[in-house]
Amino acid sequence: MARGAVRDRVHARCVPLRRTGEPLRARLGRQSTTTMSALPASQEQRQHRRRVLQTLAQVCLPGQPPFEVRTTDVSLGGLGIVAGANPPPKLLVKVRLPLPQQGSSRTVAVEFEARVVHSVLSRRHGGFAIGLAFVRPSQALLQAVAGYLG
Repeated sequence: MARGAVRDRVHARCVPLRRTGEPLRARLGRQSTTTMSALPASQEQRQHRRRVLQTLAQVCLPGQPPFEVRTTDVSLGGLGIVAGANPPPKLLVKVRLPLPQQGSSRTVAVEFEARVVHSVLSRRHGGFAIGLAFVRPSQALLQAVAGYLG
């Protein structure tokens, strides 16, 4: 297919951002505006309540030295991080994370294994937004996360 034909086909699907007299939602249609929170519970992938967690953690990829990442959020099921590397899905990594405890000045350092669920380049975060799922979480890890979630 010629380059122009591909471009025309792509642009035919685009909706202009501004048009007078018609709300954007009406122009996009119901299917285009579906978000994760609007999905039925059977399709929602997140199973746990998340809480923002902005701190530094260390991640160790197989055969690599540990490197520092920024965390974005945590739940009883996993951790959101931002890194300069783009790990493949299902990769197992080791993480060391300091977790502050709710209502206390105490911080608990936890180490755990996690599996990469997704990795998406994020301009907003300035790196790859990576979702990690805990693999066989220890009772100590779950207690520390619960202590942070409050």
